[in-house]
Amino acid sequence: MADKIAKQGIRADKVLETIRIVRFAMATKIIGDAEPVFVAFMAKYSPDNSSTSA
Repeated sequence: MADKIAKQGIRADKVLETIRIVRFAMATKIIGDAEPVFVAFMAKYSPDNSSTSA
């Protein structure tokens, strides 16, 4: 991958910017995928729920 970037003459700052964007997008996707788990957890363990025995 690095040799392809070098052959195309892409500047290092542009590559780093792209990597940061991709990392943020991946982290956002992971949190988005986990959202139903958070909702289920909150429904089960929230203080408002008197049926919890945890």
